[in-house]
Amino acid sequence: MSELNFIEKLIIKSALQDERFLVMISNTVTRKFFATKEAAHIFKHLADHYNAYKQTPSKDMIISVIEKDDVRKDVLEYINEVEAIDFDIARQFDYLIDTTDKWLKSRALQGAIMDSADIISEGAEADYGKVRDLVESALTKTLKIDLGLNYFDSLSERLKRIFTASDVRVPTGFTAFDEYINGGFPGYTLSMGAARVHGNK
Repeated sequence: MSELNFIEKLIIKSALQDERFLVMISNTVTRKFFATKEAAHIFKHLADHYNAYKQTPSKDMIISVIEKDDVRKDVLEYINEVEAIDFDIARQFDYLIDTTDKWLKSRALQGAIMDSADIISEGAEADYGKVRDLVESALTKTLKIDLGLNYFDSLSERLKRIFTASDVRVPTGFTAFDEYINGGFPGYTLSMGAARVHGNK
C-alpha cells in the first residue's frame, strides 16, 4: 500500500468513525482531492449526509445509494480495507490532524498546478491572474486555524510583569489607587477599571 493510499484510507476511516473529524475536514476537503474514486465517492456521501442530517451515515447507507453494481462492489471492498486498518483515532488524533493537513496542502497544490496548466495552454489569451489565485488558494488550505493570542492563557504572568516593571508610570491622580497599582498605570497600555453596578467605579 502506497503512502498516499494509506493516508486516504486513514482519512476515510476517521471520517466514518469520528464525527468531530468529519466536521473539521468537510469544510476544507472536497472529493477532487482524493486520488481513488472509491474514497472520493465515500467522502462525498459522508459530507452530503452530514450536512443534511447532522449524523454520520452507516456503511450500509453509503453502499445503498450506489446504483451500479461494479461501483458498489468496489466501494464495499474499499470500506472493508479501511475498517481493517489498525488505528486508534482518540489516542492518535494529533498525528491524524498533522497527516491530514499535509495531505490536504499537497493535494490542493497539485490540483491548482494541473488547473493552471490548462489556463496557460490557452496561450496569449490566458488569464494569469487566475493562475495566481488558484495557487494562493491552494497554499492557504489548512485544518489548523490559528486565531492568534489566547489572552487568558498567560494572564497572571502578564499582569505580574506589568505591575512589577520599573518603567515610568502614569499616575491616576488618586493617591490611594496609585499606591495600590504600584504608582500608576504602565505607559502605552489600555487600562480599565471594572466593578459591580454601583460599586464605586
